Amino acid sequence: MVASSNKKSKKKTRLKIGMIQVLQTYGADMKNNPHVHCIVTEGGFDRKWNWIHTYET
Repeated sequence: MVASSNKKSKKKTRLKIGMIQVLQTYGADMKNNPHVHCIVTEGGFDRKWNWIHTYET
């Protein structure tokens, strides 16, 4: 869980976010090249399972 704040209302909300991490150890040429790929949601679910979008441009 993560605490998120809404800039407009100054209200803090606890959200359940989603994240995927993958460790890749070799590149396309099969040489050792360890690195991590991450995908993180731009929001999360509140306690009532409503989606809250937190990313603002």
